[in-house]
Amino acid sequence: MAFTIEFLYEDEGKLKPVPALDNEVLDDIKIRSIMNLKVFDTIPLGSGSEKRTYEVQEIHRKVKGNDIHFDFVVKEISNEEYRLGWNIKIAPHHIETTLDRSITPSEMHNLNDAMSKLGDFMNCYNLAEICDKNLQSILSYHNALPTTYEKTNRQKANEFIELSVQEMNRLLLNYLSSFRTFLNHLNTRYSRLDNQGYSCMKDFKKATSVCYDTSFYYRFFYKLRNYVQHCGLPIAYMNIDEQPDKGSVSVNISIGFARDALLDSFDWGVVKDDLLKQAERLELLPCLQGFMHEVQNINLVATAIELSIANESWRKLNEIFDEVRKQCPDGEPFIGRLIELQNGETEMNMINFPFHQISKYNEKYLEAQRLIAERKTAC
Repeated sequence: MAFTIEFLYEDEGKLKPVPALDNEVLDDIKIRSIMNLKVFDTIPLGSGSEKRTYEVQEIHRKVKGNDIHFDFVVKEISNEEYRLGWNIKIAPHHIETTLDRSITPSEMHNLNDAMSKLGDFMNCYNLAEICDKNLQSILSYHNALPTTYEKTNRQKANEFIELSVQEMNRLLLNYLSSFRTFLNHLNTRYSRLDNQGYSCMKDFKKATSVCYDTSFYYRFFYKLRNYVQHCGLPIAYMNIDEQPDKGSVSVNISIGFARDALLDSFDWGVVKDDLLKQAERLELLPCLQGFMHEVQNINLVATAIELSIANESWRKLNEIFDEVRKQCPDGEPFIGRLIELQNGETEMNMINFPFHQISKYNEKYLEAQRLIAERKTAC
């Protein structure tokens, strides 16, 4: 008689098939002896094959008619070791590597968690940086318009206006999209973190609500993103004013929104009353400057939250740095993952420490402290 077996492992209280181990059909002798064996499997790795070992811990027998099915619950036995180490450059093309103490599984788990949290911090930092770069692109393009126009053939002024409005719309769409992505990302992140026991959403929601309730510019740009997504392009006019100025010509350029065109094709909700109080033409730059101030307030609150979340991770990784620097001041720390291969040799993979992320944490921490101090002084 043949017996069908399946290898399973426990994950979050549920038994799941071991992906690397195929189901097998074994005879009666193997079924009786398998409980005393270890199940081996190999996977490709670098120059050799990594050996994974599974130990059978439980067996479940199921009978359906003439069919007998055995489920074997297995536990993976580690064939790897983690060691703290460092590299030091001793010649232009010569790096010396040193392996130091072992890192326990629990310590490795904590370090992985710390690097993951610092990675989350960097994701939020990058989103804010993308918003700021898109904003700076608008400001740079706007500031360069007079100089660009002066170099343009006046007979092609209409073409210059058309292309400039098109480009400004492109830049503004990028900025509005990146800002909404920033908000949505943090809303989702802080909601999940609250479910894990943190308390982030309250402060973040308070910051965004204050901006929305007290600033027309924030409400306007918040709704404008929906307008450009569903209705049309926001920038509707560009005005060029040339005035004689001490033997030359001074060029002033204004570019912005047409209030009535915005109102005609979109439901602005509470912002409609705000718009009706504005002039028929809303110049971009003053509106953008008012919005920028509110975005800075939100970003400061988000930065404080992120720094608080990542602080313990930053501390753990800095402790590793300090430990290595005490032994080798110029050494660059890493964690070596030593893996036993099937041929009996050992292969090492290096897990590098996130130097850049730790530096950015330090930088953002100092920047946040400076901004908080400036706000307190201004108040």
